[in-house]
Amino acid sequence: MNDTPPFCQSALISSYKNMYILKHERLFRGLKIELKRKKIQNQNAHFECCYTTSMKLLFYVTQSLTHLSVAREEELKRHSIDLDMSCWASYTTKNFKARMETAESEARIAKEAIEADQARVRAEGKREDDLRCWREAQQAEEEAVMRMESVFEQHGALVDRVKKAKDRVREARIDSRRRGPVRSVFKCQICFKKYDFDKENMKPKCLTNCGHICCEKCVKKMTVVDVVECPYCREEIDCPVSYQLKRTGDEDSDTESEGEQEGEGFNSR
Repeated sequence: MNDTPPFCQSALISSYKNMYILKHERLFRGLKIELKRKKIQNQNAHFECCYTTSMKLLFYVTQSLTHLSVAREEELKRHSIDLDMSCWASYTTKNFKARMETAESEARIAKEAIEADQARVRAEGKREDDLRCWREAQQAEEEAVMRMESVFEQHGALVDRVKKAKDRVREARIDSRRRGPVRSVFKCQICFKKYDFDKENMKPKCLTNCGHICCEKCVKKMTVVDVVECPYCREEIDCPVSYQLKRTGDEDSDTESEGEQEGEGFNSR
């Protein structure tokens, strides 16, 4: 058996140890870089925990490898006299392969654990985003309903005001038509006969809805058909006679008050 010089043994041990440590350092450096990249992208506390775990695992593996290398170096020193170079190389290669497989298995397990943590973190983030979107949508819907109710209320109030204004304009128009034409025109515009307050058929009558005036005889002719229309504006009339106008002249104030009373009585009927 050939004795291996001490400097050769030391050089070989250092060479194998450096190769082993450098390879695993590259592996764990890659894992470290991956963890840092994920941490920058997601900014999540779970990646910090995974990074700490990986660093602990790296420290543990490195420390184990260091202890193994030291133990192996001491073992080689003890058995350097009895082992020849070929047996020593074969033995070292087999143990190196076994340790390499163990280290690769541990690194794969660590990577799978990191990926599982990343998937869990992404799922939790997605659930939180969905819940936030649902809350925002519900709040927007409630605000839209409140705005719609406010618009409906404003619209209803506006419709009421417009309706009242139309009623006031219509009443004013009818009132002006009832009072104005009788003082200026004393002939029926249908038969062109003078109004006569003493004769029964020649008394002026005011039509409802539109407020036009004609004699009682023409009104009776209009009531023969089913649908009564004003001969002036062709507006459909609910009731052909609103009230009978009194004699105009010196008693204008009495005429207006009595006409209004008769109109109110007809409307109540």
